[in-house]
Amino acid sequence: MMFSIFRQHFTRGLTRRIVLITTGCLFISILLLTLLISRLLFVEAERTVVGHQQELVDMLVKRMENELEARSQTLQGFASFIHDGEKLLEVEKIEKLLSTRVRLLEYFNGGILVADEGAVAIAETIFVQGRIGTAYPDRPHVITATKTKEVVFTRPYMGRATGVPLSTITVPVLSDSGRVIGFLFGNTLLAEDNLFKEISEETLGHQGRIFVLDPLLGMLVTASDFSLAMQPVPEKNFPTVLDAVLSGKPSGRSRDLQGKEVVYSSAVLEKMGWEVIHVLPAAMVRGAGASLIINISFFIICLMAATSLVIVFLLRRELFPLQELAETINAMATGKIPVQPLESVSVNEIEKICRAFNRLHEMREDQEKVLREERDFLKSQFLQSSDGIVLLDRDNLTIMEANPRLSEILGFGLQDLEGQSLLALLETDGEDLKKAFSGITENPDRRAREYTLLHAEGHSIHTMVSATLVHKGPDTCIMANVRDITELKQNIRIKNEFVSTVSHELRTPLTAISGALGLIMGGAMGEMPEKSMPMLEIASNNCRRLSMLINDLLDMEKLSTDKMRFDFQIQDITSLVKRAVQENQVYAEKYKVSYVLEKPLPSVRVNVDAQRFIQVLANLLSNAAKFSPEGGMVCVRMHFPDDKRVRIGVQDQGPGISDDFRLRIFEKFTQSEATDNRSKDGTGLGLAITKALVEKMGGCIDFVSEEGRGSFFYLDLPLAHGEINTMDCMLSDLPDFLSPQAVFTASEGAVAGAGPLAQQVLVVEDDPDTALMLQALLTCGGFGADVAVDIGEALEKIDRVKYTAICLDLILPDGNGVDLIKNLRSRAETKDLPIIVVSALVEEGRLAVKGAFNAIDWLEKPIEPHNLLDTIRKMLKKSKGEKPYILHVEDDEDLGEILAAIGGDLARFDLAGSLGEAFLKLDQYHYDLVILDIGLPDGSGWELLPAIHALMPPPPVLVLSSSELSHADMARVHGALTKGKVPNDIILETLKNILAQGEATP
Repeated sequence: MMFSIFRQHFTRGLTRRIVLITTGCLFISILLLTLLISRLLFVEAERTVVGHQQELVDMLVKRMENELEARSQTLQGFASFIHDGEKLLEVEKIEKLLSTRVRLLEYFNGGILVADEGAVAIAETIFVQGRIGTAYPDRPHVITATKTKEVVFTRPYMGRATGVPLSTITVPVLSDSGRVIGFLFGNTLLAEDNLFKEISEETLGHQGRIFVLDPLLGMLVTASDFSLAMQPVPEKNFPTVLDAVLSGKPSGRSRDLQGKEVVYSSAVLEKMGWEVIHVLPAAMVRGAGASLIINISFFIICLMAATSLVIVFLLRRELFPLQELAETINAMATGKIPVQPLESVSVNEIEKICRAFNRLHEMREDQEKVLREERDFLKSQFLQSSDGIVLLDRDNLTIMEANPRLSEILGFGLQDLEGQSLLALLETDGEDLKKAFSGITENPDRRAREYTLLHAEGHSIHTMVSATLVHKGPDTCIMANVRDITELKQNIRIKNEFVSTVSHELRTPLTAISGALGLIMGGAMGEMPEKSMPMLEIASNNCRRLSMLINDLLDMEKLSTDKMRFDFQIQDITSLVKRAVQENQVYAEKYKVSYVLEKPLPSVRVNVDAQRFIQVLANLLSNAAKFSPEGGMVCVRMHFPDDKRVRIGVQDQGPGISDDFRLRIFEKFTQSEATDNRSKDGTGLGLAITKALVEKMGGCIDFVSEEGRGSFFYLDLPLAHGEINTMDCMLSDLPDFLSPQAVFTASEGAVAGAGPLAQQVLVVEDDPDTALMLQALLTCGGFGADVAVDIGEALEKIDRVKYTAICLDLILPDGNGVDLIKNLRSRAETKDLPIIVVSALVEEGRLAVKGAFNAIDWLEKPIEPHNLLDTIRKMLKKSKGEKPYILHVEDDEDLGEILAAIGGDLARFDLAGSLGEAFLKLDQYHYDLVILDIGLPDGSGWELLPAIHALMPPPPVLVLSSSELSHADMARVHGALTKGKVPNDIILETLKNILAQGEATP
């Protein structure tokens, strides 16, 4: 209550608040200053007292040192009177002399003891029962005095005869020749000491207390309180002044044995090794500065009161106009007077406030006008937007407000929508939507998500929804943007179906045209007139261009709809690069350039789709050939940017890429302008497809180019079993072009296929032109060929003729080719019959079969003639059950025969005894595996690796050598075994595994 009255009275006006705050701050500052000064005074007073105390202790120790020295000198002087130069005087004479030495008796309250040269007591000043005749030769101070022949000051010890604590000054009595002939012992009773008490009282008066501490023995020698003499240092549950001195702190603040706070100083009594400690109560120190502090505090309080009165007077005079100004503004705010500019006041600061208020008044009117215009604009956008806009309750996603477009999209009235939950309008359970909306912020969410909503009439509406947090009054709600994409999705579906249908329908006649032109130009139909050949070449080239366009359109459509099938397997990327260079040699010949592969890497394992990877390199190689000058060179590079990826690049010597084309080079249907007279034919989809394929395989692609020097396109792929992270393919400079040395050329390593087999093949094709082309192609390849136009005719001919293979189209008049495949595989006589599907619906066929049947291969229309023949030959070889062919490079014929015997049931073996013989055999035959010895008569087996890797496809390599391989060499081959260390069953199992991997690799 009192605080409330105080607050109302003193904080009602601005002037009073400023006076109160200023006075309060002044009071706090002065209070803090007073406390600081008091603290400094206390510290300084304590420092002064401790310093004076230290001086007194040092003086006390000095006097004790002098007193001890005086006693020592007196005792030494007396020693010269008790011997005759060679031996001690008689005992009676010594006792008489002792009785006359009053000063000695005053110095040593424990008495003086005389001992002979054997340290046996013979005379004393104070009688102690049993002391005369006691021997002390074993006392440390006697031993030390005997050795050094000097005065010894002892530490406290218990008297052997007296049984009381003593401190002794031992003086050896020396003959004229320097021999020890006796001892004088001056004893001080520490419990009744008159030395320290008198000197301390004379030096320090009666202020404080004295402790004499022996640090070595850890005990009190004596103290102001004699009851503590010769007592161990007391153990307390708190640190005492004795603990502080023992820890090495000569002065400061601590506690005495009773726990009271004290100030102490100490000094070392060097002759005895003792610490002399003087202790004063801390209260005595505090009292020294108390009166001064009281006087200073009183002065400060008076000064504060006077200063406060002056401040109050000045503030009231200066702030009175400001109070009037505040009352005027408050009256405007409450409506008591109209809002108007303020009159200027002569006080400079208040005049500035008036001007600022007037400017604020003008700005407020302008901002209100702008806000009205923005509010009207946003309202019109909300009502007229082509997208649905809805405000949702943040907790339960209830619709608070919606625009007319959302009502139109969903078919509900605005009143019907309000109060409904958006989750109730979803076709699904809405968990995904709730999760997405739980993470939104006030920043616009650009990641629109697709959701299916229910129309009022029950059908589905496809929408894209994005959302952000907004504030409406005191509430925070979700504003969602709903875009109807139902028609867009339908149009995309129609477009994709149209592209797919048209492309598929074009493939069949195109296959017939392409095959027929190939047969005619190959001379299968007889020799053609010379004048017709150019026209045939034009037709063949345009047929190929049309095929490329169809393939690119289909690939682009599959990629955009995420329907493209990928067959990821661990591949040797070096072999795939060589294969791509080999297969695209036709482009190099067409544009009169040469392909070179810069020092191919050893075996590099990457998880890719081999067919798609070769398609990527084919696009890059063909582009490089197109834009390189005649006689130029296209360089293919491979290297490791780091330990997680491999980089493959294609560099040309073309004109480079202009700056305005670089940003859209990977877009669809974009082509660079030709810079010479040669036609740069293409669809404009190649690089877009290439980029999409590389990214699908987990890699990235980029390029660098310099006008006039050429371009370098490169792609990075993650190594198999390595970490897959987001890749950065950026290069800053165009690499230097390779000199054509030590490189693999496209013509190296070609492998001849097997010769044609005189076998009968059935062509199941309803298009007569395509059927005729395939029949002619097979005939030219050395096969016999029959044609069936539908499934019924095919089954009839199969029942009559034993065919070695079937070429099958999937789209047939009386059914699907997949039905024929299932029929044939259900028969015992045709369950292993090789089938080559030649169709425009290869992907659909594979999905329908789902890998359930063996001995099936797939070729997509249009086909290359040699691809069909090669596929048939491979499948026939596999169906005949021919064993794999292994080249064993080994100079030990016995070992070769043994290995052939071990693996005779698994494969056929061909032995090469030297490098030269191995090179010849690799040129003549195709092998499924090479077993390699490193140490050969004419060189190292490693020299064969480049030739093996250059083969298409390269066979796997197994090293069988007498020495173990390093990790680097192991990475270059598929496996390694050590001669003499591996049993036969392990060798056989290794051969089986490698050959099985080779069969599984496409």
